[in-house]
Amino acid sequence: MGDQFDTGDDDEKPVHSVTLNDFYLSATEVTVAQFKKFCIATHRKMPEQESTSADDHPIVFITWYEAKDFCEWVGGNLPTEAQWEYAARSGGLSTQYPTGNEMDRSTANIFGKGKKDKWEKTSPVGNFPPNYLGIYDMAGNAYEWCNDNYKSDYYASSNSFEPQGPATSMFKTLRGGSWYHNKEEMRCSDRFRFMPVARIGFVGFRIAWKPEKAEALKIQMEQ
Repeated sequence: MGDQFDTGDDDEKPVHSVTLNDFYLSATEVTVAQFKKFCIATHRKMPEQESTSADDHPIVFITWYEAKDFCEWVGGNLPTEAQWEYAARSGGLSTQYPTGNEMDRSTANIFGKGKKDKWEKTSPVGNFPPNYLGIYDMAGNAYEWCNDNYKSDYYASSNSFEPQGPATSMFKTLRGGSWYHNKEEMRCSDRFRFMPVARIGFVGFRIAWKPEKAEALKIQMEQ
């Protein structure tokens, strides 16, 4: 875990090894349509989205608390930083970006337009090539809330087994870059942070599950 290519920031160091239990991760970021169902079911107000958004775009303008509530509603949780990076690296591979060691507008929705990227802001989820595990938009489209608190020096004291982040902080961690950012922020090891109450037009999330929860949910949906 961390900046194996020596091109990142101090908060991505030191590079260190971690061990994780098995987990599932949603193949796409949570969409506007999915979040609408959650809002209807839980009687809450739907966050207003950009006029360029649509049901198949990632939900943005949501707080960390709202993202966590949605995850718990479907039996999961926000991924930890370690889970997120492991998945972005396609199971721990040494790659600079989720889809390899190169990044441009043919592989992710990043700042500006060109090649496959024809959107000024968010794009439909799953529109760009997935990583080697079949997970989409781990780079670009929307930054993704993680479960962890954020501290810049956390890696110096991180647990080696199932790290959960620092015990306290005024910030929560985000990963993956967005349509508003350049490719440097798309690196698998890049770290970002916001206060958990922030509503930002380039911040969304995806869901992590324990295997038994994911299997039970799959069975329930098939019935």
